Amino acid sequence: MEIKRSDSDEYFNTTYRLYLLPILPKSIDNLEELKKIKFDTAEIAIIAWSNKLKDSKTAYHWASDMCATFEADIGKPTQHPNNYNLDMYSCDFKKDNRILNIHNIGDMVIFELKYDKEFLQGKIDAIDNQIKKLKAKEILN
Repeated sequence: MEIKRSDSDEYFNTTYRLYLLPILPKSIDNLEELKKIKFDTAEIAIIAWSNKLKDSKTAYHWASDMCATFEADIGKPTQHPNNYNLDMYSCDFKKDNRILNIHNIGDMVIFELKYDKEFLQGKIDAIDNQIKKLKAKEILN
């Protein structure tokens, strides 16, 4: 897995993206313990694959075909406004708090499995709150 080392780094060289959320142990009692632990466990928030095709029409048809394939296997997707003239196609398959999104942007096709926005934000907020509590505890002691 490639790691983006700084904000000035360009995009990854791979067509895969993986976003992990750390799982903070409940037993962590202070910031020093937090700094010492290795994050052996993480939760996958987003996993995505993308590929550049020869042109936007090809990408449009790829996204349309993939959506139709998954619709046959797992049911009706939530459709987005699709526009053949603009070569844009997108569909979402939702279950609980997970979304499978298939779409194209120009000649780029993207296949993505992720948490829905509200659920992901709730997980991020929970991690932030846990760290803020540890910081507050350190300040008060």
